[in-house]
Amino acid sequence: MFKHLSIGGQGCCGHHITLGGLQKVLKALLVTPLEHNRRVLEVGCGLGYVVVELRCMDLPVIAVELETQAEVLRGAMVEDENVVIVPMDVRDFRLETFQRSGCTTITCFVGIGSVTEHVIGLFLDSPMAVELAYLVPHDTTAKHEDRRVWGRHDVETQDFCVQLAGSRGARRWVKVVRKKGFYIGRPRG
Repeated sequence: MFKHLSIGGQGCCGHHITLGGLQKVLKALLVTPLEHNRRVLEVGCGLGYVVVELRCMDLPVIAVELETQAEVLRGAMVEDENVVIVPMDVRDFRLETFQRSGCTTITCFVGIGSVTEHVIGLFLDSPMAVELAYLVPHDTTAKHEDRRVWGRHDVETQDFCVQLAGSRGARRWVKVVRKKGFYIGRPRG
């Protein structure tokens, strides 16, 4: 997947979430089969560690990252027809663009309030989006997010406390959100 980078050597993914924490969150996010094919919008993909994990799960990914960082990612990755890298600020990513992307799942481990708010808006406004996982911004608690954002919507939420790599044990909250009524089958073992 990468020409020069190795997940195992880095020990962290997303916004400095440890690999084990990321795998736990993705397993919970993707536990239930959807009625239609799953495609993931990965927001703020950085060096692409989350993209690699999603591709290891055989999921097609649209990775959105700022232009200069997107070029670094393009140069580091082996060409893959199931990964589309979009160089733009996600706050410029509009609902119409999201709808055309065919994405059902959104991941956003950036932890920046304005980016997270925009991603939550895309998720709530799009009938195609059924799953979301995001790093709760550092100035907000997961429980506060439940009352402020999710209490008014027909969704299920799960909170995960994940360790950040290289931070002397610092932890942050990741929230997984699913719209109700979009699943079939039983959770995978």
